[in-house]
Amino acid sequence: MKTFLKIALIIIILGSLFVTKVYFIGPGNIISWQKPEPNYMPLLEGENLLGEKLSFPKDLKGPLTLLVIGFKREHQKLINTWIEAYEKGQINKGGVDFFELPIIYEVGMLKRLFINNGMKMGIPDPEQLKRTVTVYMDRQKLFDSLKMEVNSIYSLLIQQDGKIVWRSQGIVSSKKLDALNHLIQSYQLNAR
Repeated sequence: MKTFLKIALIIIILGSLFVTKVYFIGPGNIISWQKPEPNYMPLLEGENLLGEKLSFPKDLKGPLTLLVIGFKREHQKLINTWIEAYEKGQINKGGVDFFELPIIYEVGMLKRLFINNGMKMGIPDPEQLKRTVTVYMDRQKLFDSLKMEVNSIYSLLIQQDGKIVWRSQGIVSSKKLDALNHLIQSYQLNAR
C-alpha cells in the first residue's frame, strides 16, 4: 500500500507540473572522473536547466569562461553576487562567458529529476537557465583535485583549453573584480 501511495503521489506531482506548463528536464547523468593536469579544469559534464547537455571545458565557446561553483543549496545567495556582477557589467564581458555549476553528490535518477526541476522552477530568467549547469559526481574527487571544500563557493576563470588562469573563493568583492577584470583585459590585449 505504501508503494502505491508513493507512486500515486509522484504521478500527481508530475501531472500537476505538466498542467501548469512547467516542462521537465532530464535527471542528468552521474559523471565518471578523469583526474586533470595541475592547474586545469577536470572534465565536468552536466545538463543546463533547459535540458541541454554540456561538457566543461570541451564545449566552451569563448576564449575565457567564468565558472562559479557551489555545493549546497545555501550557496545560491553567495553565487548570486557573481551573477549580479556579471549581469550588471561589473565583469568585463568582452569574450567572457559565464556559467553557474551546482556540483551535487551522486543521487538516484528520480532525486536528480526533482533537484533539476526544483531549481528550474526557482529561476524565471531564460538566460540564467541556460547558464546553470548541474553536475552530479563524487564531489570529493573534485575537492581533492582543485583543493576545494564543501562549505565555500569558488569562481574560476578558465581558458578554452581548460587551463585555470584565475581563481577566487567566496562572494564577489571590488578587490576580486579589479583583479579579475585586470586579468581579462591583459588577456584580451595579448590575444590581438
